[in-house]
Amino acid sequence: YLDYGWSAMPAKYTQFMTRYGEYCWDLALEPVTPAKAGLSVASSKPLLWEPYIRQRRTDQAVETVVHLITRPEWDPAKAVAQVDVEWSRGVVVRKACRDEPEVWLLTADPVMTARRLPAARAEDGFAVTVPEVRIWSFLVWREKP
Repeated sequence: YLDYGWSAMPAKYTQFMTRYGEYCWDLALEPVTPAKAGLSVASSKPLLWEPYIRQRRTDQAVETVVHLITRPEWDPAKAVAQVDVEWSRGVVVRKACRDEPEVWLLTADPVMTARRLPAARAEDGFAVTVPEVRIWSFLVWREKP
C-alpha cells in the first residue's frame, strides 16, 4: 500500500508486523500453492491471498499462514490507490485437514487483535469464518503433523 502513494498506513500495522513478524519473515516458512495447502477462500469482494500462503513444519505442528489482503484500486485521475471502504465480511476459509485445527485470526485493523476462530467440519476438512477483512489480516492454522 505504501507503494501506491499513501504516506502512512492506517491502524497500527508497524506494531502489528513487529509483534507477528515471524509469520511474515521466518525463513522456515515456505511458499505453497493453494492446492498444496488445501486452501480455498470465499469472499464477496476480491481478496489477494493465493500468492501469500506459507507453511512450516515442526515435530509438534504444521502451521499454514494465509494472508488476506484487500485489493487496492488504482485511481488514474488521482494517481494514487484507493481502498474501497466496503470491507469484506463473512469471509469463509476452508482447509483440507484430517484433525480439527487450531486457527488464529491476526489483524491490526481496526485494533491489533489475535483471536482464535472456531473451526467447523466442512467437506474434506474444516472451515472458519473471518468476520471482517479490512486492509490486511491473516490466519494461522495449526494442525498435527
